[in-house]
Amino acid sequence: MVIRKVNVKRHITALFITILIFVIGLLIGLNLTNERIKVSENFARTQKADYDSLQLQFLYLEKGSCSVLEKTLEQNINDLENQRSKVEEYLKDSSRDEFRLIEREYMLSELRYWLLAKEAKESCNSDTVSILYFYSDIEGECNDCSAQGVILNYLKEKFKDRLLIFSLDINVEDSLLNILKKTENITVLPSLLVEDDKYEGLIEAEDIELIVCTHFKTPHPECNGKL
Repeated sequence: MVIRKVNVKRHITALFITILIFVIGLLIGLNLTNERIKVSENFARTQKADYDSLQLQFLYLEKGSCSVLEKTLEQNINDLENQRSKVEEYLKDSSRDEFRLIEREYMLSELRYWLLAKEAKESCNSDTVSILYFYSDIEGECNDCSAQGVILNYLKEKFKDRLLIFSLDINVEDSLLNILKKTENITVLPSLLVEDDKYEGLIEAEDIELIVCTHFKTPHPECNGKL
């Protein structure tokens, strides 16, 4: 029988290295979590500040300066939309709780701008059309939502700044969203709220174009021959 001598020093060294790697990994994980929290906080604060600024502009500008407000509002909405892809990529690496918090912050930003756009349209008589798009990204809950999103992106490119699209995930837990769903009786996905008119199920591009064109006060080049 061969008795092997245990190298205690080697085992202690290996244990020390293992613990060190674990601690370093833990510290890196904590650091990444803190960075994600900072990003979400900065995102929420930036959107809130932008919205507050727009509200103050709305109070300050006179009727004759509505064009300034409309251009600023559209720029902010475009910036919000451009940030969507960045937020979605970021959310993939976030925890579930953090995911829901950031998603809720983004959804509230969408609703704030939607309400301000409605107010600007009433006060400034702006010739824009707003669409609220209700969807779900949960697999099996809305098979047509992906296709509807592609169609809306296509129409946004077509109508540019005269078509404002706000996307709302119905699974976000928020009391304002719940009130909106009940008020508009959102029971089918996808659903579109074009101004004050609701449309349920997948709506093809041609049909949405016709609906949007009927809401413009002055003709849009893309609406020629559709009315």
